[in-house]
Amino acid sequence: MVKPIFLILTLVTAFKGYARDCGIQSTTYHIKEKSALEQIQQRLANMQASGEIDMHQQQLKSQALNTIEKPKPVSGLIKTKQARIFEKDISVSMPEDIRDHNGKIIHKAGTQVNPLSDRLLATKKVLIFLDGDDNGQVEWALKEHQKRRGLAKLVLVNGKPLELMRTFDTPFYFDQTGRLTKYFGFQQIPAMVYQKGDKLMVAEVKL
Repeated sequence: MVKPIFLILTLVTAFKGYARDCGIQSTTYHIKEKSALEQIQQRLANMQASGEIDMHQQQLKSQALNTIEKPKPVSGLIKTKQARIFEKDISVSMPEDIRDHNGKIIHKAGTQVNPLSDRLLATKKVLIFLDGDDNGQVEWALKEHQKRRGLAKLVLVNGKPLELMRTFDTPFYFDQTGRLTKYFGFQQIPAMVYQKGDKLMVAEVKL
């Protein structure tokens, strides 16, 4: 039986026989690469020095101003060929019981409620939708605005709102992405939206 200490000494001696210094085979260098942050900072510094950053900023500024001056037109609308008037139902279904300050139920869940039935919500204001690039529509809308003594809001579906505001010293709005147009459901312009009793009316006007 081989004693453990003798076995260990034998193994150590064997490994020493294989271990040797092979010397330096080639030149070695320390690995040194720029971090991603350093590369980004250097790139930005180069762009700043060349004026590339200023150029990009001017392009973004120009694009933003163009969007404000001339927003994207609302699609799917035509100039009114045949006038029509229809009712827009704005009733809402109560998601839960509505109670007054004493806890009494005013409207049960599921009840259809027309907000225009409340006299406190009655309004004489009118929304007028028009194409700001159509001089005839602009002239008509301005007359309606003056006749209604400021109770009409002029909403463009196409055109340059800021330019019209500067020209006529009158507020012009724009139906961004056509959200109001889709909600009220008209397909021809100019169009008017107004309250009549407890109803909301939409009129496509032929000039």
